[in-house]
Amino acid sequence: MNTALKNKVEALLIRRGNNVNDVKEMVELHFELGSKFYTSVKTIADYIRTVY
Repeated sequence: MNTALKNKVEALLIRRGNNVNDVKEMVELHFELGSKFYTSVKTIADYIRTVY
């Protein structure tokens, strides 16, 4: 798993106004699948936010 990419996605979701605890849960649940389909931080974050 790409930890740097995961950290960037978390930071973007927090910067967009999501609750820090929710972001951690979102990323734990959906990051792995999102990163299989998408490569950029923005698109992974959009995917995670949509499916959460």
